[in-house]
Amino acid sequence: MFFLWEDRNEEHIAKHRVEPGEAEDVIRHAKRPYPLKVSGVKWLVRGRTRGNRLLQVILRDPRSGGY
Repeated sequence: MFFLWEDRNEEHIAKHRVEPGEAEDVIRHAKRPYPLKVSGVKWLVRGRTRGNRLLQVILRDPRSGGY
């Protein structure tokens, strides 16, 4: 699995003091019922980072053509 980060997304998570690696880790280790589809191309994942922080991550599937 690979991640395509846009500058605006990295800037957004930085406002919440979240590192890209933390968000990626939550996605990679998602447990049921995640990921949940929340719209046509967006998915929701909630989980804990290695540092035990609880995160909610919204992502788009690059296969959706949304890029």
